[in-house]
Amino acid sequence: MHIDSAVFLPDDLMIKNNRMTTAHSLEARVPFTDPELTEFMSAVPSSMKLPGFRKKHLMRAALRKHLPRAILRRKKIGLELPYFRWLSRELKDVLVQYCEPARLEATGLFRPAAIRALIDEHMAMRRDHDRAL
Repeated sequence: MHIDSAVFLPDDLMIKNNRMTTAHSLEARVPFTDPELTEFMSAVPSSMKLPGFRKKHLMRAALRKHLPRAILRRKKIGLELPYFRWLSRELKDVLVQYCEPARLEATGLFRPAAIRALIDEHMAMRRDHDRAL
């Protein structure tokens, strides 16, 4: 599977692409992992690739005419799953259902009051407990 436009996919789609292809033992190559590009870039001097240790300098320069300035200046972001949004919206009912005090008490593994405090802080957006939840 070869996706030429992967560099322009929104983060959610890149994450889904990565998860689905990995789950089915498929390799989805994006332009930055293309063997020919990798070989070419290995011959480019570091001083051209990292002037002032600025990451992705050549890529940003190459795409300067095609991407908005805000995108070109943005810091690199990982392929994080949107747990915060999911637990606050789409999966809120599931979270509440599975974290009912009686259900948690029955496992003997969790303190229901502590879990409830995490959920309350998360839903009120006082703290991001997405990973813990």
